[in-house]
Amino acid sequence: MIDINLVNEVAVEAGKKIMEIYEETHNVRYKPDNSPVTDADFASNDIIINYLQKYYSDIPILSEESTDVDYEIRKDWEYYFCIDPLDGTREFVKKSDQFSINIALIKNGIPVAGVIYAPASQISFFSGVDQIVFKKHKDKKKEEVITKYRKENLILIKSNSFNMSLAKHINLPISEEVQLGSSLKFCKIAEGEANVYLRMGPTMEWDTAAGQAIVEATGGIVFVNDNDRNKLVYNKEDLHNPDFICIGGYEV
Repeated sequence: MIDINLVNEVAVEAGKKIMEIYEETHNVRYKPDNSPVTDADFASNDIIINYLQKYYSDIPILSEESTDVDYEIRKDWEYYFCIDPLDGTREFVKKSDQFSINIALIKNGIPVAGVIYAPASQISFFSGVDQIVFKKHKDKKKEEVITKYRKENLILIKSNSFNMSLAKHINLPISEEVQLGSSLKFCKIAEGEANVYLRMGPTMEWDTAAGQAIVEATGGIVFVNDNDRNKLVYNKEDLHNPDFICIGGYEV
């Protein structure tokens, strides 16, 4: 369907531009919801969309920076790319290095392939429709990600913006809570460096789609944090996600 190695290369190219701007001025503006956006967001978006339209002209695109596709049009999409050209813009502005590029392929509302690239560290995680997750650092060869499993002493990972303890909200043997920005939390789950990501607060579909594809390819799960625990799905009329739980590297 798609060459995930090529999509990863697209993310790397966009990451180079992001890092050029990172070393210069950010020209920060604010959207109506008070979230920041910079020249890097738009530059990355242009690079990614141009590449994807060149190689996969038959697959529509939904991106954070070009979300004006009417639901009546996109509701009939079987496949589409869901993109966040710069996830963690607040971290980018703070120069914390905890920001990423997210590119996911969605099929009938389910993420089936994804790339998360961290421009500051030049590390990418990606998984294609074959459900094998790879990690690649700079010019080194890609390596298959083998999740480390735990039975107890689980590590809960949460957003940098959430300072309260979350362990009490989940019935699992949590021994430690750590914080990290952007979709890089999903990468830690995929490796088994963290085991639970509980999100209580606003996220959008492009924040999570690539991460969900990667975590679920390693055998993890991402589901809505409610009594029914339905799988987190995409291409909804409202692109906001509900609260969710991501679990990986946990041996029941």
